Amino acid sequence: MSRAVTLVSGGLDSALALALMKRQNVDIFAVHFSHIFQPYTGGNPACDVARCAGVELHFHDLTPSILASVRSPRHGFGKNLNPCIDCRICQLRIAHRLMKEHRCDFIVTGEVIGQRPMSQRADAVSIIDRDAGVEGLVLRPLSAAHLPETVPEKSGLVDRSLLMAFRGRTRRPQLDLAAEFGISGFTSPAGGCLLTDPGFSLRFKELLQYSDSPAASDIELLKCGRHFRLGHDTKAVIGRNEKDNSRIMALARDGDVIVRTAEDTGPDTLIRGDVREEHVYKAAEITARYSRHRRDDLVPMVAFRPPSEEVWRFIEVSPADEIETTRLAIAPPRPFG
Repeated sequence: MSRAVTLVSGGLDSALALALMKRQNVDIFAVHFSHIFQPYTGGNPACDVARCAGVELHFHDLTPSILASVRSPRHGFGKNLNPCIDCRICQLRIAHRLMKEHRCDFIVTGEVIGQRPMSQRADAVSIIDRDAGVEGLVLRPLSAAHLPETVPEKSGLVDRSLLMAFRGRTRRPQLDLAAEFGISGFTSPAGGCLLTDPGFSLRFKELLQYSDSPAASDIELLKCGRHFRLGHDTKAVIGRNEKDNSRIMALARDGDVIVRTAEDTGPDTLIRGDVREEHVYKAAEITARYSRHRRDDLVPMVAFRPPSEEVWRFIEVSPADEIETTRLAIAPPRPFG
């Protein structure tokens, strides 16, 4: 029996690649590359795919490699801050190492030629395999008919005639194959990485201008709330809803300040960095603008230092006007996943 390192993203394509390999009795060593730029904060869909396929899932954190690529991408960016080709090269290098360590014969991915404009073009796939040092070892079963024969096909480890000829952005062939295999509950193919999102990319680029080595919680904060730059070393994140408020409180750390209305309704605001009194007042003014007291002359506000919620400052402010709020905003407020 042959054995393959199989990359599992959690989407439909990787689920189908797994199913096609299991149909050919290939033993699977399933790997999921996790990173901080994944849009979901709850359960990981890759776990669901692996569980449905009956395989054990192994995890590898790709965050440090992606951060390095964002700072200096050898193959450039996509439309936003996504270094997709560099990222894929890194994944396949790791997969190649795992292939040797776990005595596997080849690597399997769920890529479809032409589905993603940067990293899944036929010419890009060739460059990725070459630079990763895995030429001939990566089987892409969903698009195999459009690609040169790989080592496992030539050696008879897999039957090329049972592989697919999918191409382009249409999802109809994958959905039909999923129905044939009885696969359901898969995630959307879009939005697998927040670096492809324009709004998130603006926020992250702005963060990198002020921080050479952002902490994980700094990056996690980019996924929620409205963001404002109060000073060179100070920013505020204002919750848009109850979910944001909970996330902001969970990510608060020593040195941060939380501002909210004195009656404890509306948004929570986290101030991070070199927090001075003028920053607390400015954050309170913006917070008041997004509260139900936005039309009041004066709004009572409280500030405290987490993890304690004991009041540290009690202040009254006038809600910020639209001009000031827009001037300080880092990127348009919008949800990310």
